[in-house]
Amino acid sequence: MYYGTSTGAGRSSNPTGVQGSVLKRTGNFAFSTFLVVCVTITLLAPVVGADVPLTLQPPSEVVLCQPVNLTWTGGTPPYRLDVEPFVDNSPNSTANGRKIALDNTWFLWTPDFPAGSILQISIEGSGTASAASVRATELPSSNSSCLNTTSATPTSTLPPNSLSAPVDQPSATPSPAVLTSSGSVLSKGAIAGIKGNLRRISTYERRRADQLPSGTTLPPN
Repeated sequence: MYYGTSTGAGRSSNPTGVQGSVLKRTGNFAFSTFLVVCVTITLLAPVVGADVPLTLQPPSEVVLCQPVNLTWTGGTPPYRLDVEPFVDNSPNSTANGRKIALDNTWFLWTPDFPAGSILQISIEGSGTASAASVRATELPSSNSSCLNTTSATPTSTLPPNSLSAPVDQPSATPSPAVLTSSGSVLSKGAIAGIKGNLRRISTYERRRADQLPSGTTLPPN
C-alpha cells in the first residue's frame, strides 16, 4: 500500500502573505494618525498663540500730585506703561514717565506734570496684542510738591547780558567843567550864558567905536 502526505486542498503552507497584509494596514493607520495630529496642531496654533486684546480703562480724573490707579485688561505680561504730555499736538517722548516690567494689570501713578497738560497714557504687553491708549487732561491742585520741573513746558529765556537795563551813552563829548574862583563848578547853561553876554558886550563896543569921531579913544571899562 502507498502512503503519501497531503498538504490539504486550498490551504497555503506559506504565512508570508498574511504578515505583509497586516503590516501594510498598520502602516496606513500610523500615517493617518500622524496626519490628523499635524492638521490639529496647525489649526490650534493661531488660537493658542493669540493674545486677548489690550483694553486700558480711562481714569475718572487726573489731578496734580494725587495718585490715580491705572488699570487694563488683556495682553501678555510683562507690560510697559507710558505717560507722555502733548507738546505742539504730539506726545513729548523726552518727558515720558515710562514704567517697564509690570506683571500686574494695574499701576498706582502720581501725576507730576504741570497742571493743564494733555497726557497720552499707553499700555503695551509682550505678546501680539496691539497697544492700547487713552488721553486725559491733568487738573490743578493745591499740592504741587511732586511737580517734575524737568517736564514743565519750556519757556524762552534771554541771554544773560540782555537781562540788565541798557545804559544810555552820551551822544557827544561833554564840555569840560569850569571852576569859578570860589571853587564851585559852573553848569553848561551858565557857561553858555557867559559866552552870550561876552558876545553882546563885544558887539556893543564895536558900535560905540563906529559912532565916535576919528582919533577918539574909549575910556577903559
